[in-house]
Order: sequence, then structure tokens, then C-alpha cells
Amino acid sequence: MPIRPLRRKRAVQFPKMSIEDQTPATPASRITELDETITEDIQPTIPNVTELTVDDAIPQIPALFTTLPLIRDGLITESSEMQDETVQECLPHLAEPGGDLNIFGVSQLGRAKHVQYLHKMIRGPMPAGFTPADASRPWMVYWALTGLYLLVLSLVTVGGIEALDTIDRKGMWHFLGRMKQKSGGFSMASGGEVDIRGAYCGMTIISLLNLPMDLPSDSPAKINGDETFLTNLKPWIRRCQTYEGGIGGAPSNEAHGAYAFCALACLSIIEPPSKSITSTLHMPSLISWLSSQQNAPESGFAGRTNKLVDGCYSHWVGGCWALISAALNPTSNSTQQPADLWSRSGLARYILCCCQNLRSGGLRDKPSKFADSYHTCYVLAGLSAAQNIFTYQEAEKMGVAGATAAFGWSVEARGSDHIPCEYMDRVKAVHPVYVIPFEAVDEARSYFEEKGGF
Repeated sequence: MPIRPLRRKRAVQFPKMSIEDQTPATPASRITELDETITEDIQPTIPNVTELTVDDAIPQIPALFTTLPLIRDGLITESSEMQDETVQECLPHLAEPGGDLNIFGVSQLGRAKHVQYLHKMIRGPMPAGFTPADASRPWMVYWALTGLYLLVLSLVTVGGIEALDTIDRKGMWHFLGRMKQKSGGFSMASGGEVDIRGAYCGMTIISLLNLPMDLPSDSPAKINGDETFLTNLKPWIRRCQTYEGGIGGAPSNEAHGAYAFCALACLSIIEPPSKSITSTLHMPSLISWLSSQQNAPESGFAGRTNKLVDGCYSHWVGGCWALISAALNPTSNSTQQPADLWSRSGLARYILCCCQNLRSGGLRDKPSKFADSYHTCYVLAGLSAAQNIFTYQEAEKMGVAGATAAFGWSVEARGSDHIPCEYMDRVKAVHPVYVIPFEAVDEARSYFEEKGGF
């Protein structure tokens, strides 16, 4: 058995060019220029099996992420300057990763320190700077527990019959009825804004708690003539898709990665993705927009056009791809996985090299930012999206009436020949729609199905 080096540097060859002095060029001349600057052949080769070594087995870095962008706008703005600064901030971490490296030359997942960090976030006390986020305490618990579940493979998250039995399902049904709007969407709170987050959260609750799909009699939408929580919901989501192809929080809003996930997940609860997503959204423009959010050379995702890479979009955009794949590739008898429309390898590399605070634990937006439980949760969820293959199998019982479409998912790990992760860098998978453990989804739905009505 070959000895694995504890730490081995494998530098990425980036072209030597000055961002400040770079002038716009036509695509053809720009490609020629970049071809002349690349000093090594990055095309993978298949060696003789008898001569295979650890070095030979290292996945190649996609060419897109070894160069600066092929096309640059000559207009200098605050946004373009911040983008240039972000590239220069990330390149050293990608070229010379910190901490102990795995066999692929990428920083190992600092699991122990991240677990300690999340334990501290649960126990408290929180730093004074968290005071404005006091209303988000329930979210902080979710972020920390989900992060711990992803990191500690044997961890049992909070749940069980006693926890589920504390939920006032009838009260929740009436509350959601008050949030349902005549437009088709849901408001976030009484008198609050109406956006896609409300629709996603509302349908998640209805689905997991097995609530009636009919609106309660005291619902304003019911009084105005609507019959169910689904009335006008898909048309409302359709109006959230923008001219760019992405999805905004509400009609006429700017396209945003997190809202794209909420829309796709909401539709995946209503019906199987191949029915609900493809019949509601314009797929070519949506795929184009989602793909364009994976920045080069950083290789992580941004959340909006002309915005900076941010670790949290590892989930908000990275998590969209399982739903998109299920929409485009209805389950068949074929065991061959469809080709990816994004770079799993690139995302994993950005997460492990740029998003880890290897000194005190936790994960972050980018190297210059502080870690927090929000980013720790969603960066790890994005790493899970890169490491795992989610497949969807529609079953006979899965119809619209009970909002059961999202219970047809399964998961399997993707081999390390596609991503730069060893076993020690693996995280557990969360449900691609609900973003909680698969076990928690099954437990909640089974429990409330047995309880039946109120």
C-alpha cells in the first residue's frame, strides 16, 4: 500500500497577467493569449494500471479554473474592482492551500475544529455583535445542528416522538392559511413581505406535517374564492423568473441564487420535478443563469449577476443542480448518471481551500470573512451536494393532493475520481429539498401520516 503524504503542495498554474493593466480583447484573441500562457497540459490521461501512482490518480483541475476570465468588460466600476480584489484574495489559497493537505493537494476538511466551533455556537453566549440577530435564534439552532449532522456522521439530530408531538398542527394550518395570498404566494409574516421564501417554507411545513391542502375557512384567500394552498401558486412562481433566467424573491425582483433554490424546492414538493419545474419555468435560460454563477478562477458560486463568490451559495446554487437534474432526466431503467452542468470538483476545491477557518473552526464566505453558523451550515451542505448523487424515483402514491412528491429521493456518494476529496473529507447528505437529514424527513412524515387528521 502506498504511503500517503500528510502534506504535499500541488501548485495550480495560473497565468501571469496583471488584472489592473488588462485590456479588453475579442474572445478569439483572448483565447489565443491564454493558450500561450498555460504551461502544462491539463488534459487527463489514463495511465497503465500497473504503473498507477497517487500522483497519477489526482483529478485534474478543470481548465476554466486555472485561468482568469476569458472576457472582461473594459468598464471599471466598484463592482469590477471588488471582483478583481476577490480573485487576488482567493488565488493564493487555491494555488498554495493551507493546513494539512489530502492526496489531491487540497486542504483537508478540518472536521474536529468545525465541530468544536458549532458546539460553541449552540452553548453560547454569543458575541455582542449578534444582538441584532436575536430574532434569528431558531435559525441559529438549525444552522448549528444541521452543520453538526453533516460533519458527525453518527450524530442523531433533535427530534423523536416527543419533539414532534409538541407541534400544534391545527394552529399551524390556520397560520399558513392567513399567510396565503390571493396572488398565489405566501407572506413571510402577518403583514410582512410576500416572497418565494414564504412559499417554500409554507409548502415544506404542509408536506412534513401532513396538513390538509384545503385552505381553512378563516383564510383571507379562501374568503376571496381560493380553494387550496396550491391555487395560483405555480403561476406566481413563474412570474418570479426574470429576463436573465434566474428567479427573484417576487415578481419583478432581481434574480438571486437563494430564491432560485426556494422556487425549485417548492415546485419539487408540489409535483415531481420533471412535471412541476419544467412546466413552470423556462429551463434553458434558468440553466444558463445558474451556470454563470460559478465564478472563475475562484470556482465557487456567486448569488447574483456581477456579484462576488460567497460560500453560502455552495448550497443555494449548488443545491439547485440535483433538482434541475431530476427535472431534465426523469427516472429510467438506465444506471448511467446524466452529465453534470456544473463543476463539482471546482466547488469542492473552493470550499476546502477558501472557506475553512482552519485556525479556530467554522466555515465562511471567503478567506477575508469571519466564520459563522449560517455559512458553516450552507457551505457544508454545498460540499454534500458536490460529493453526492441525488436521484428521484416517482412512486404511485406521490400525487399533488398530499404534497408528497418530495419523498421520492435517494442518495449515493460520488467517487473521489471526480472530486478532490478523500474519505476524511466526506460529509453526510441532507435531503435535497428539505435540507434536513433524510431520517428526520422519514420520521416526521410517517408520524403525522399515522396521526391522520387533527
